[in-house]
Amino acid sequence: MPLPPPTVAITGLTGFIATHTALAFLTHNWSVRASVRSPSKAHQVKNLKVWERYLEEGRLEVVVVEDLGGGELGGLLEGVEGVAHLAAPLGMTELGWEGYKKPTIDGMLNILKQAKSVPSIRGISVMSSMSALYDILTPEAQQDGKIYTEDVWTPLTEEVALDFDPQDPKAMWIYYGAAKRLAEEAALAFVEAEKPQFSVATFCPPMVYAPFHHISSLSQIATTTGSPPIFASLLSGRDEPLPSKDRFSWVDARDVGEAFFRAVDGRVSGRFVVCAGKANQQIFVNKLRELRPDLDAYIIKGEPSDDKLGPTSYIDATKSKNVLGLDYRPMEETLKDTVDYLEQIGAFEEAPGAWKKAGKE
Repeated sequence: MPLPPPTVAITGLTGFIATHTALAFLTHNWSVRASVRSPSKAHQVKNLKVWERYLEEGRLEVVVVEDLGGGELGGLLEGVEGVAHLAAPLGMTELGWEGYKKPTIDGMLNILKQAKSVPSIRGISVMSSMSALYDILTPEAQQDGKIYTEDVWTPLTEEVALDFDPQDPKAMWIYYGAAKRLAEEAALAFVEAEKPQFSVATFCPPMVYAPFHHISSLSQIATTTGSPPIFASLLSGRDEPLPSKDRFSWVDARDVGEAFFRAVDGRVSGRFVVCAGKANQQIFVNKLRELRPDLDAYIIKGEPSDDKLGPTSYIDATKSKNVLGLDYRPMEETLKDTVDYLEQIGAFEEAPGAWKKAGKE
């Protein structure tokens, strides 16, 4: 009789990257026990088409854990061989600094502490962020040629976060970056002091794109955080202006999920930046218009010749390639698959930009 597949515990299954992380483990024939914060969130997740097959096969279990940082985890870790911790606040500036700091650090430490008493656990992957490396306080043009590797840390500290004006538009990213740095440092301190039986790897992705399988309708795009509304804004109409001329690093969420799997499965410890390249929105829309000329009325045209990056910093993801064997998807694949998914949920059955109105209804 064949042995049952190993099980991974994944936190925050309602999230974008958590969805692709769960899919990575399921694709590699693991079972998944995933946490959400409430019964309503569990119902929402179970109704997503992406999970239908795995729920029927009994390889996906959804459990409710209201507070990851508040003590018992409701059997989330019982008997699992791996943990992928991704749940963290984003886009909730009204919470203030403490509202970011406490759940980000307490949730991660509670997972690590309780995992130490579960002998079956052999590997843990933890979501950090490029925000834990990036110097958001220095303009990008003044960072020309700077290379970000795993050895670099953001200058954001608790003192910076406490002193930052919560009304400033950058407050969310200041709080988020500082919390991620402190959480990573706390994880390193835990490993050094406790010497657990499992490996611990942390991952620092930049902007993340891929099919948005965690949402199922246009109305959800405008009310979610992260890349879905940013990507959808590029499809607001041919003659609309580009929302931003900023440069940004990016990676496919499916590659991040694969990195989480490989670290757990291979019991790999360490800090990893995961990144496929650098772009700006003009580069994205130029490529989208090449890939989907039939969507001319939707994809912003902008200024096609204005696709140069100019003075900029870069991310060196060599370690993730050498240690984990990652082979990052090209931009064309990420963009095509993402826009194809939006087409599946009806994005192009409505007028350009209709998703913005749908989210307000």
